[in-house]
Amino acid sequence: MITLSKTSYSIVMPVLILLALDLSNACTLNNGHEDVVTVTTAGSPNNEHVATVYNVSGGGAAGYVYNCVNLRKREEPFESKTGIVFTASGTRRITAVWQDDEHLIIRHSKSAGIYKNAEEWGSDRKIRISYAEEE
Repeated sequence: MITLSKTSYSIVMPVLILLALDLSNACTLNNGHEDVVTVTTAGSPNNEHVATVYNVSGGGAAGYVYNCVNLRKREEPFESKTGIVFTASGTRRITAVWQDDEHLIIRHSKSAGIYKNAEEWGSDRKIRISYAEEE
């Protein structure tokens, strides 16, 4: 067991908290060296909403790739840092398919490390989101 002094504890804890926030907001990070690549875009049947599957990568030699799904109203431009409803790592197989005007299904591999998976979206929580794991 490691015992920390009050001074060490006050230094270590904020660092640990920042690391945890770093993973939970993976798709919202921007250190100036990230690449955002759109994989696919799917419009809802009534053309009111758009789901975009995209990858965020960076980090140089250590590198990272996060797979994300953004949801927005059709008239809004794609912005990789807003409207994020799903974030994962360890997979490139992510699809977003509309079941109907108010229900989006996100499919991902079982091996994906999931950091964020919202079940509803919108100010009125009108859009329901469900998830399906695939081999």
